[in-house]
Amino acid sequence: MEKINLNHIKDLIAEIINKSFHTLKDVEIKVIEKKKGRYSAMVRKNWNKYFLFINKHYLKIYDEDELKRVLAHELSHIEDWVKKGILFYIVNNLKCSFSKNYLEYYEKETDKKAIRKGYGEELAKQRGKRETMKDKNFHKNKRFYLTKKEIEQEIKNVSQA
Repeated sequence: MEKINLNHIKDLIAEIINKSFHTLKDVEIKVIEKKKGRYSAMVRKNWNKYFLFINKHYLKIYDEDELKRVLAHELSHIEDWVKKGILFYIVNNLKCSFSKNYLEYYEKETDKKAIRKGYGEELAKQRGKRETMKDKNFHKNKRFYLTKKEIEQEIKNVSQA
């Protein structure tokens, strides 16, 4: 599998925004490669700028569809913050920092948003890969995200709605 670089990630983000996240068209998102960490990707906000940190390790493991899932999940966070404002961002981050149960709820709801945006198949594929890998980071974080089986059920729920 060919390694995906940051320029390609930026192109994928633009494609995903154009397809499913129209509210983010004028939002500045800086992509930064991290050398290591517990997550495939994560986002942070600094006033009107958003930073998407992508774990270099997972750029070697995921194919383009799986990366789209990761990016759709992170863009769902940014969309939430843009729509709900700075107060929501602050309170939500505090709640996530102090309550593992709230963090689990928020991350699973973010997975569901990505599914509703049309990234369910990619999410199921990526999560299935993570569930079968010997990846200590995933096993530390797995409670916070939907399982492949839960994703498949959510896809059915969305298609029946």
